[in-house]
Amino acid sequence: MVFVRMLTQAAAARGVRVDDLLEHHGVNPSLLEALDSRVPHALLVDLWEQVPRRLNDAALGLRLAQAVPLGAFDLVEYCMRNSPDLATCYQKLTRWQRLLHDGARYHLEVEGDMARISHRPPLEVPPHAVDFILAKLLRIGQQLTGVAFSPRGVALPYPRPSDDLEHTRVFGASVRFSQPYTCLELDRAVLELPIQGTDPNLAAVLDRFAQTRIEGLPRALDLVDELGERIRKALRGTVPDAATLARQMGMSARTLSRRLHERGLTYQEVLDQARRELALRHVLNKDLKLLEVAFLLGFSEVSNFYRAFRRWTGTTPAAYRRESLGV
Repeated sequence: MVFVRMLTQAAAARGVRVDDLLEHHGVNPSLLEALDSRVPHALLVDLWEQVPRRLNDAALGLRLAQAVPLGAFDLVEYCMRNSPDLATCYQKLTRWQRLLHDGARYHLEVEGDMARISHRPPLEVPPHAVDFILAKLLRIGQQLTGVAFSPRGVALPYPRPSDDLEHTRVFGASVRFSQPYTCLELDRAVLELPIQGTDPNLAAVLDRFAQTRIEGLPRALDLVDELGERIRKALRGTVPDAATLARQMGMSARTLSRRLHERGLTYQEVLDQARRELALRHVLNKDLKLLEVAFLLGFSEVSNFYRAFRRWTGTTPAAYRRESLGV
């Protein structure tokens, strides 16, 4: 819900209303202030796509990450702020990420002298949202440590935009586009930077409160992860139907639909995301012709595959392959 509040407030501050989007997804504006309200994932996608368009702001995600004040992300951010060092700060994010959104999938990995903070969500994340996530992770680290460190690298999963000056301003010259993953790369030494003004006693209280809040949320997205994996395995020239996969998961199609609805999702959305993940993987396989990729993903017409791929990435499969592989 914090992302919905942030986007609606950003639009309202510039005289743009998005009530029509909330209404379309059955969300009452009064729910925006409820701490634990969950919203359909499709609403977040719509907001991240429509708000920048309505504001005519091609770099909204990057600008919001710089403008949103500390504390905007409620309990999770306060837990992060009361950490002894930046490593613990980012670990708190990975621990309490469900309080932000069910689709949050942050991972902190350290290898050699490199630290990577990646985001591997089970469902589609629009480019503006990707920009915001990585820019906010960088910004909050700089703010809490008081050190203006720069990333070693930034990997973005969409093609280079026609104007990437704002990306360079925020991240430096280390941005790579059309990557099969989303990640912020830092020097490992940066993780040792101390957080300013931390309170260990308050940290313990906040962590206990976060645990209580987590336990009060609906069941985690394990169901969606399992469903997505089953869809990916079944996509071999045919599109699996919900009833068949529901039976494999030991429930009725109606129960599966209800449990997805509780998470603000539909079967079609999970299917679409599974197709997108496989499409990005298959297109980067030079041994597969694009006609074969369309067949493997269960598209009856190549033109339907091309339309879907452009919706997912903003470009064509051929252009994505050329830019990613240089062929």
